[in-house]
Amino acid sequence: MKPDTQQTQIEKIKTDLLQGVRLDSVLAFEVHFITRLAPIIERLRKREGWPVITERLHKNGLGVYYLPDDWRPPEPQTAGTKKAG
Repeated sequence: MKPDTQQTQIEKIKTDLLQGVRLDSVLAFEVHFITRLAPIIERLRKREGWPVITERLHKNGLGVYYLPDDWRPPEPQTAGTKKAG
């Protein structure tokens, strides 16, 4: 069992993106030892609805991923709470 202080790969990428880091696969490997960044980004987009932007550098196929300025994920809703209105 992993310790509670250890983040998953997706949590590490989420933290970086929310801090305004522009990530590419080289940086993800150097900092987090993550070798497959694209599937993590795809999961954030499709399953979690994050508007991750991809920018291609120098037409070499290397994607740089980042979030729009000032974007924050929606607050998670707790079970049993009702919206006012």
